[in-house]
Amino acid sequence: MRGRVLRGVMCHEIAHHVLGHRPTDFGLMRKRQEAAANAWAAQTLITPTAYAEAEQHHGGHVTSMAIALNVPDELVVVFRSLLLRTDDAVYVDPRMGAGQFAHRIEVG
Repeated sequence: MRGRVLRGVMCHEIAHHVLGHRPTDFGLMRKRQEAAANAWAAQTLITPTAYAEAEQHHGGHVTSMAIALNVPDELVVVFRSLLLRTDDAVYVDPRMGAGQFAHRIEVG
């Protein structure tokens, strides 16, 4: 396993422990646990500032960004899915309600 892939896998598995996941045969629950572990790993290994720099420098090319961020390609895709872009800002992991986001970056 390459270093950046191993780094992502280890963080993903740590996320299962931190989030209190238990093994299950129920497919929907397993799918939700995997998605939550990926989101946790992406937010742990990728900072909003580093992501923005990599996106700008590599024109949004996933593999190039992943190499620059030292993470697997999948975590770049996951991190990107957590972004909400508006005219004034980019929000990381937005939720319903005012002020409900993990991080906000002013645009332009």
